[in-house]
Amino acid sequence: MRIAYLSDLLQCRLIRADIKNTEPIKDHSNEKGIRFDLLIETEEDEGGIQRVNLEIQNYQMSDSLSLRSQGYLARIVADQLSMGDQYDFDPVVQVMITNHIPQIKESCRDYLHPHRFFHEIKGERMAEEQCRILWVEMDKLEKLEKKPIEEWRISEKIHYMIRFSHAQKKQRIIQGLIEKEEIIAMMEEKKRDYLRDTSLAIARMRAKFDELDE
Repeated sequence: MRIAYLSDLLQCRLIRADIKNTEPIKDHSNEKGIRFDLLIETEEDEGGIQRVNLEIQNYQMSDSLSLRSQGYLARIVADQLSMGDQYDFDPVVQVMITNHIPQIKESCRDYLHPHRFFHEIKGERMAEEQCRILWVEMDKLEKLEKKPIEEWRISEKIHYMIRFSHAQKKQRIIQGLIEKEEIIAMMEEKKRDYLRDTSLAIARMRAKFDELDE
């Protein structure tokens, strides 16, 4: 499930997705502590390695969401560098999952918002770009209902199930997704056991999303 979800979300073919330490060690007592929600090291079929951090964030903290995402990304990069090394690090993808992003115009209908490094005037991508941020705006997922379930991507199905897991009016659609893709519904009592089984890794995202939604 984890590999299939990330492969579809990041549009690449992964063969490995290992959960890493989510609480980096501080270098000094005054350093601001960070706890990642779900930090994963992935490997593509061609051997490429990248770090992916999935964060469930409360949109009510919108004033700091952008800075928070950049801070997480910078920390993941910094943790890969050692004194004397060249600035060579595994690519990092910071995935920010939140209900609503006020800074993004309502006219933008897509619920995925990729942000990368570009030349401000020419719009050209930075050479050897290694970092990017992918925003997932969950409130816009209802627009998926306009197309047949057969056309939904794996990541779209998982995001929809997470967002509307407790919405009574959406249960018919969710049941259809479960039956169509044979996705095992993650029951409430098993949320604490997600690390025992890779198929339950996504439950951590759902558990925190439910907590913020309440």
